[in-house]
Amino acid sequence: MPAQAPIRDFVHHNTLHGFQHLPFREALAAAEAATGAQGYLPLARFRDCYRQGRIDLADLNAALDETHELRDNPLVAGRIDRRTLLLAGLQADFAPPPPAAWAWRVEELGVLERIDPGVPSWARESLLQGEDEAHALDRLWRACEAMQPPPSTTPAEPPPALAPAAREADELWHRHILRKEAEGHLAELLGRVAQGLTLRELLLRLTGRDLLDEIRPYLIRHLAAHLDQGLAAWHNPSRGRGFYAAWLASAREDPHFDLHGLVTWGQTLERLPEEPVEAILQGLLTLGLDPAHWEVYLESLAKELPGWSGMVLWRDQHGGQEVPVTLTDYLAVRLVLEQVHAQRLCGLHFKTEASLPGLRGYLRHHPAELLVRLALYGEELPEWLADQGHRLVRAATGRGSEETEADWLPVARLLESWRQGERRDPESGHRRAWPLFLFCQHLGVSADGLSALGPEGARALLDGLAELTPERAAWVWLQAYERHYREQVFAALAANHGRGRWRDRRDGAGPPRAQLVFCMDDREEGLRRHLEELDADIETLGAAAHLGLFIRYNGLGETRHADLCPVGARPAHA
Repeated sequence: MPAQAPIRDFVHHNTLHGFQHLPFREALAAAEAATGAQGYLPLARFRDCYRQGRIDLADLNAALDETHELRDNPLVAGRIDRRTLLLAGLQADFAPPPPAAWAWRVEELGVLERIDPGVPSWARESLLQGEDEAHALDRLWRACEAMQPPPSTTPAEPPPALAPAAREADELWHRHILRKEAEGHLAELLGRVAQGLTLRELLLRLTGRDLLDEIRPYLIRHLAAHLDQGLAAWHNPSRGRGFYAAWLASAREDPHFDLHGLVTWGQTLERLPEEPVEAILQGLLTLGLDPAHWEVYLESLAKELPGWSGMVLWRDQHGGQEVPVTLTDYLAVRLVLEQVHAQRLCGLHFKTEASLPGLRGYLRHHPAELLVRLALYGEELPEWLADQGHRLVRAATGRGSEETEADWLPVARLLESWRQGERRDPESGHRRAWPLFLFCQHLGVSADGLSALGPEGARALLDGLAELTPERAAWVWLQAYERHYREQVFAALAANHGRGRWRDRRDGAGPPRAQLVFCMDDREEGLRRHLEELDADIETLGAAAHLGLFIRYNGLGETRHADLCPVGARPAHA
């Protein structure tokens, strides 16, 4: 958890606080593995910065020089140096297009007839060599297709006509195959719960609905009022008893649950214990999770709202607060809310209780429904197939009884046929040729040049591109982005060294009308610039926090003081 102290005491916060013993790049990787949070901008954003001039080629070269695993510059395929290949690989997305979008991109966007807009001018000239654009690209596309390995499967022959008894046996066999596939997916999905997948994440994969969208605003309102340090207009009357007790007292009178259709709330409320530890135990037992995995589950639950969880943890660990704050209270409320909202969603979609045994039992008896739901919310399906899945989900939520497998089986069969068709579809070979086709454009490799490289050379190009993993590419872009800004600042400082008001003052110029000293904080930057633009005779300066004056401040009518000084210091004056 981030060590998020109250904003009254901390202006800035290091979100990698728990990983600061590691080098920065390793800390980002460790944080992503622990929380799933991305520490870099999306690669598309970095490429936008490159096109805007906020990153240039010199920055990228310098960043590659500083990245030890990408520093060496041998020849690839005997003719293209590795640095040229890496620079080209950074500047576009070379992933194969999704199957459902391929025909549209070819027919509507003309991607096989027009050079990619991001291709630099030198590569464009090398690619065309005076040839017509459409003709040159057509030749390059055919050359890229020729470099693809032959398909691993041959087109299936149409099945022969079957007698009625054989058709019945064939249908039973296909149902058996679907059931085995569903059992594998179900085991993998529930196994992920033991590794930290929460009930909210499990239901998101099965229904496309995120419980946190409903829980977050409600929970934050209560947390903000409980953790308040003098700004909130209302406090829970039971605030002094702790967060769980205060929340429970107000929840008994709160119309929120009835207004949101949480019909099981009354029953849940009657069973809730008065102690938060007992509420946590009750929630985990109701979930049906093995006790060996409780700790991992609670940690994952806290990380779903990391900022608030971190602030509760910080207050819990530091004590000395007027209002009791413990992580146990917070997790108890969080578990109860997850259970109540999950029960409504499970009842709506599956007509079962919100527990792992309940979901396991239902999905085991509805394998076709499981396969369709996982594909619908986890894959990029063609529109016609996605429509079929959404139709079934809408029908399921409108019924008052449990689903019948016969409703879902035809769509599950369509899904399997679509996947098999994708594996056998000649167009899938075209999509496999796309990364090489686009990469050759950015490298300026023409059809003749690619033919000269041959299949081994083409594979060497793609292997070189594969070295730019998403993490490596993001690291290089980040280093380049920061270098560009850093060089701009250094250049401005060097160009203005020895110039300006301070030198003029030594030469006899008068003092400014006023000098205003601000904390060295980006919140003051706009104010300083504004003042200097309003009046050139006003001079603003930056100084360390609190200007070296550590004061214990008491406002009129306030019952507690505020230490106006860096954290860790103790003021001697009030």
